[in-house]
Amino acid sequence: FITKVMDVKNGIDIYITTQQYARELVNKFKNRGFDIKTSAKLMGKKDGRDFYRVYISVKPPRFKEGDFIEIGGRIYEVAETGKNVICKDLDNRITKTVSAIKLQKGELIVNPDVRNAVVSSVSPGEIQVLDLENYETYDLKNKKNKFKLNSGDELKILRIGNRVYVV
Repeated sequence: FITKVMDVKNGIDIYITTQQYARELVNKFKNRGFDIKTSAKLMGKKDGRDFYRVYISVKPPRFKEGDFIEIGGRIYEVAETGKNVICKDLDNRITKTVSAIKLQKGELIVNPDVRNAVVSSVSPGEIQVLDLENYETYDLKNKKNKFKLNSGDELKILRIGNRVYVV
């Protein structure tokens, strides 16, 4: 049973009376990508057995679905969160599973500049997109036809500095 919940910096602390229930809660939070720490404190004896109070510190993940994270110069879009996080590498369009621990080392891109665009031309190895906000065109590499787009298709682009990515 939960005896107390306290708001703490960047999360909450939950005080629980049974270790079994604590394990259940820990698994549920971990499977959703939360950062969890547990500890137990001996409170006394009950019926000749040690009686512990279990503490769980819960901190939410720094990222959620749709966020953009930079790790080692590469930009990833978070597609799905949980114990492991499914991310799409915006450079090579490959979707892969990344541990939440590795993503915590990355830099969350705050207020990403995501814009609507339209494909203006497609040629072997390259596409040209028109930014619908400022009407600038961008030539993007399309190795092995990874974008599978046609002229006139609408899409979203992410601008980071002088780099542009198809989202």
